[in-house]
Amino acid sequence: MDDARASAAGGDVSCPVCGGADVSIIGPPVHRQPTRVAATPIDLSDLALTWRRCDACGYQFIHPPIPQDRLLACYAQAAAGHWGTDEKIGELRFYSAKTRLLERFAPGKRVLDFGCFDGGYLASLGPAYERFGIEPSVDAARIAQQRGVTMLGPTVSAAIDAAQAGGVAPMHAIVCFDVFEHLSDPVATLRDLRRLLAPGGVTLIETGDTDSPSFKRHGVRYTYAGLVEHVGLFNESSMRAAGRAGGYELVHFERAWHHIITARQQAEYRLYNAAYHVLRGLDRMKAPLPARLKRVARGPLPWGTQADHFLAVLRA
Repeated sequence: MDDARASAAGGDVSCPVCGGADVSIIGPPVHRQPTRVAATPIDLSDLALTWRRCDACGYQFIHPPIPQDRLLACYAQAAAGHWGTDEKIGELRFYSAKTRLLERFAPGKRVLDFGCFDGGYLASLGPAYERFGIEPSVDAARIAQQRGVTMLGPTVSAAIDAAQAGGVAPMHAIVCFDVFEHLSDPVATLRDLRRLLAPGGVTLIETGDTDSPSFKRHGVRYTYAGLVEHVGLFNESSMRAAGRAGGYELVHFERAWHHIITARQQAEYRLYNAAYHVLRGLDRMKAPLPARLKRVARGPLPWGTQADHFLAVLRA
């Protein structure tokens, strides 16, 4: 990937996952412009952001961290319709496959969804499960509650307080879909989540996989890394290291699609991506481009078209 050629010593920054001191600078983030999180504008002009990579475990992370309160303010304003959660989402997002992992590894049916949004996945589990949620979006949390989800708060710390105050029994499983890429301190979060787990309980994580061919080819220009809120990127090695540091054992790992992409969509995305590469080439040659096309050329790859995520099961 062309960004790797910018690698240099990462200074005195250590890896947030394994604590390793061998950290490389792999370049500035290539965010979509204008910068938004959950459709809410966010100002990053005061931050000299760079992507770093730990040479020991492979974790990639934004430094300095974007202040968590700045991100949470955006998440809190996210409208419930910002992400698609209609009746087809369960099939598109492979809910049944995720539930099979719960049935295989979780010691019971008390489940907490960290970042549950409007409770779509928990609703798909049905009444055989006791269902709890953590969600910062006020609008989405209200809808999740209407779906029968017991909401414990907007953050993990709030959920711990609510569980203790309300006498909520420990969870058999915690699911975290599209969450861990948002965390500046994933190990601290894993330790906190462990306080909510029963002995032998599991945490099921879905996030992007930097070992996938798409990530390896495009680096920080890959579409997934172009989202402002994606501040930490994992592979199998770094997820294993994060689990170990948080008090877990990695008991299952599989490469996965984030959602179904039809053959027609794949063809369209490849055309968009090919046009993007042409625009990048023209911009590098300093060809005159309209402002909108220049933003595209200097931004991230428009679409991912491969299995670029993973599912990991960590047992406490």
